[in-house]
Amino acid sequence: MTVFLVFSHKLTEDQIHSLEEEFGITQFQYLPKPLQLRWSAIPPDFILPQILTLCEDIFQTISEGTNGNPSGHYLLAVGDQTATIHMNLMGRDSGMICLQSTTERINEETKLPDGSVKKTVQFKHVKWRKIFG
Repeated sequence: MTVFLVFSHKLTEDQIHSLEEEFGITQFQYLPKPLQLRWSAIPPDFILPQILTLCEDIFQTISEGTNGNPSGHYLLAVGDQTATIHMNLMGRDSGMICLQSTTERINEETKLPDGSVKKTVQFKHVKWRKIFG
């Protein structure tokens, strides 16, 4: 089974192992570079029709990667909240199994000499959660 990865970073070894063990994932399909760059830099002033166009372009690529039948494959979409919601809805409506990673976050804040605060967050994968049913 394939998981389609719609986000701006690479999976960690823990995440890969967890997907293989828990869901029997054997193929990890990242976006082609041009779509990856568009997804990773959605302008904050984009309006819904522009976001939907991007999501449709990405979903077309996913559909082509499944020979027009994405049902039963997995989708992991993370990014701009509106775009992520619509990608997951498109996946669900096409029969895909939409996942999200749950993480443990370790926060550290350091007050800097100029009065600003530097925040460092370390993320550790815990498990996968199905988004819909």
